[in-house]
Amino acid sequence: MNKILKLVVDNTTNEKDKKHFFEKNELKIILDLYAKMVSQGSWKDYGLSISSKQVGFSVFKNTAENALYRICKNFRPKNKNLKYSITDTNGKILKNSFDLNVLLRILNERKYGEEDIPLLTAIATSNPTADEYYNEPLDPANLDRFVIQVNSNGISYGKQWEDVKKVISLYATKNGANNFVAKVGKKALDDSYKNLQSVVIPVEVQEGLVSFITWLVEDQRLNESNSVISDRTFLVKSLKLIKASAVIDNRNEANLSDLKVLKFLLPFRVPEEILEAAEQKLESLENQKKKTKK
Repeated sequence: MNKILKLVVDNTTNEKDKKHFFEKNELKIILDLYAKMVSQGSWKDYGLSISSKQVGFSVFKNTAENALYRICKNFRPKNKNLKYSITDTNGKILKNSFDLNVLLRILNERKYGEEDIPLLTAIATSNPTADEYYNEPLDPANLDRFVIQVNSNGISYGKQWEDVKKVISLYATKNGANNFVAKVGKKALDDSYKNLQSVVIPVEVQEGLVSFITWLVEDQRLNESNSVISDRTFLVKSLKLIKASAVIDNRNEANLSDLKVLKFLLPFRVPEEILEAAEQKLESLENQKKKTKK
C-alpha cells in the first residue's frame, strides 16, 4: 500500500528567533572587532545572552573574570539612540547609539599612542560643507552631535606659508614613530576632567547664556529652517564648554569672559553672516559687566 508522506516545515519559530538576535551584518561588525581585539591581546573570550528584550555580546579579558564590556541590541528601545549600547561589568550603560558602527568605534579606537584610554572618548571628523564634493556633507542632525565646530580653509588658503613649509618638512621626514607629537598625559586630562566637575557657574553667567540664545532666536530670527539651535547643545553641552574655559584659566568659578567659547558652537549651526555679529555680541556681554562694575 502506497503512503503519501507530507513534509511540513514550520518556519514561524525561526523567524521569531531571528528577531531576537543580531542581524548577519551586525554580527559581522562585532566579530570583526572581536578578532582584532583578540589579535592585540585585549580580549580573550566572549559570551552571548539572549532574552525577549535584548541580545548581548559579552567580551572578557580573562575567561575566569566578569565581562569587560557587553555590546547590547535592544529590540524595543524607547528611542532610536537606545537601540545599541555598551555596558560595563555592573550593567551601567557607558555609551549608546542608533548606529552600531558609531558605537563600536569608541572601543575600536581606544588608543592614545601606545596607551589605553578609558571609555570616555572624543571623536572628531571633517566633512565638506557643500554637496559639490565627491562625498556628502553631514546632515544637520549628525553634525549637531559634534559640539565644537570649526570652519577651516586650511593653511594654504590662509596664506600661512611658514606653516606650510613646516608641514611639508614634517611629512617628508616622517618615519612612523610619531615622536614629533607633543602629548598631553592622561593624568593631566583626568585632573582637568575632575576639576571640571567642581566649577561653579554663577547666575550672571547663566543669564548671559540665556541672553545670547535669546539674541540668536529672536533678534537674528533663527529657526528650524535656517539653523540648528538644539536644546542638547545650547542648554547642556554649552555649560561644559564654559566650565572648560574656566579650568583652562585655572579658575573654579566661571565668569562672563567664558561665554566667548560659545563661538565654537556656531560655525555650521547658524548662517555664516551671523558669526561675526555673534562674536561681537559675546564680547558685549562681557563688556556690559565691566561697565556695571565701574
